[in-house]
Amino acid sequence: MRSFKTSTMLAAGLTKDRTTIQNELQKIGQTKSLLEEMRVASKSKKAEPILTVEEKASQNNKAEIKGTGFQMKMVSSEKGAVMIEAQRDSRRQRHIVCLKESEKFVDQFYDNFSEKKSEIKDKIKIFLERSDVEIEESMSGLTDEMMLANEIGYVNGIWEKVNHNRSQR
Repeated sequence: MRSFKTSTMLAAGLTKDRTTIQNELQKIGQTKSLLEEMRVASKSKKAEPILTVEEKASQNNKAEIKGTGFQMKMVSSEKGAVMIEAQRDSRRQRHIVCLKESEKFVDQFYDNFSEKKSEIKDKIKIFLERSDVEIEESMSGLTDEMMLANEIGYVNGIWEKVNHNRSQR
């Protein structure tokens, strides 16, 4: 029973794989035929005529006008001219609004920057005052009397070590 299920599942899987392979081979065959058609078409392509600079510029301008959807009828008619002018005014107004918003952003940024700058200056002043206090406390421990006492203690400690070493010999 178990081997029957296994063999049927194997057969189904192989059939599925065979159909996918056949489909892919058909796609490959179609692309090969399309490539061959393109080769034949490229070989039979006619040479383009040699154009003057003005003719090339004219073709480029026509292509740009065609690509932008600009129609000469719009400019020549009154309704089209009014519509184009309204679009220009609308664009100008949007640009003005955008400029005002960007100026507002720059002003806010500058204000925030100025506030942060003053906060940082205040924090630096506080830090310097506190560090000055700590430095003064450290320096107060370095008076002539304290330094002399430290040197005497150091010398006495060394003298005791020397005496200890002499007594051990």
